[in-house]
Amino acid sequence: MAGHDSAAPVHGWTVDIARLRRDHHGRRTVEGALDVVDLELPAARVPSGMVEHTFDVDATGTDVMVTGRVRFDWRAECRRCLEPVDGSGEVELREVFQLAPVEGETWPVVDDEIDLEPMVREAVLLALPTTAVCRDDCTGPSSDYVVTVGAEPTDEEVAESTDPRWAALDDLEFD
Repeated sequence: MAGHDSAAPVHGWTVDIARLRRDHHGRRTVEGALDVVDLELPAARVPSGMVEHTFDVDATGTDVMVTGRVRFDWRAECRRCLEPVDGSGEVELREVFQLAPVEGETWPVVDDEIDLEPMVREAVLLALPTTAVCRDDCTGPSSDYVVTVGAEPTDEEVAESTDPRWAALDDLEFD
């Protein structure tokens, strides 16, 4: 973590709330870049797994408010031509951690610690593109590779594509 001393209440994605309240008056900025494994969807992924983050962690009363942003690079395939597409994303976060979390609304405080990784993972996965394109005017694959659906092959194309080992089947007739 950039700029943190040895007494910092942060270890990886985990923040020690008790130490935060005691040593930092309940407020601390947490920033840096950490690895999150398996950040991928069928359509896109974070190839390095590295997520840059800047959070203000504010522990007041029994709740902990985390505000800030995460930044990441992603890779996908163009949905039209299937070429690789690279991009970057940034997500603003404002989340609450509680001793008794409300499912789908707040995150848990467990043993005076909060784990920021599940929150970051969810935000990044929701921000990944589901249908990336390499450029707005992409027309798709080259016509050299496109098969026209519905067009009947010529006799020459059929003859070229027929495997000679199956030639005996051409003589079969069914009633």
